[in-house]
Amino acid sequence: MKTGLNSIKAFRYALLSIAAFLIFVLIKALVGAEKIAIENYDYISILTMFFVIAFSFMGFIYSMKSLKEPNNFKKIAALVINSILMILFIATTIANGIDIINYMKST
Repeated sequence: MKTGLNSIKAFRYALLSIAAFLIFVLIKALVGAEKIAIENYDYISILTMFFVIAFSFMGFIYSMKSLKEPNNFKKIAALVINSILMILFIATTIANGIDIINYMKST
């Protein structure tokens, strides 16, 4: 069974998302061990999480485009990974929005 082009792209973006997330976790551990200054952590963490969001968003788009392609491991793995990351991003955004609304109500 031949893997479609959209499935391959979605799988690559899923791997890039995971790699960027692991880099974020590594940086967080280095800050905890005081190997990286907390001032630098803010900028580095924002940049790495931006890459996680961008890669998962692009991967999700290609995963949706690959739905008509034949099923294979790369297609299913990319769909699951990119969907989970998109759901986590949406849930985090909603939670932050709710926190902002509650803060505005309390002041």
